[in-house]
Amino acid sequence: MNRGYALQYDEQIISYGIKYVLQVIKTLVIAIVIGIVTQKIMNTGIYVYFFIKLRKKCGGYHAPTQEICCTLFGIFYSLLY
Repeated sequence: MNRGYALQYDEQIISYGIKYVLQVIKTLVIAIVIGIVTQKIMNTGIYVYFFIKLRKKCGGYHAPTQEICCTLFGIFYSLLY
């Protein structure tokens, strides 16, 4: 196997992983901020916990970009309160 190709492939995987983790953190921060503003931080924790479990099992809507996904999550979550 070409060593240069393997390194490039590893960089792509690591880059994707970092982007994914940052997206999750951004989504959690949005949920926490909404929970603090609405003074329902415990409900936020419960919602996020079950939302993650549900998404893992059932899938869901896939927005064209991560920014749109994060924005839609914030909008729909804020509509609950």
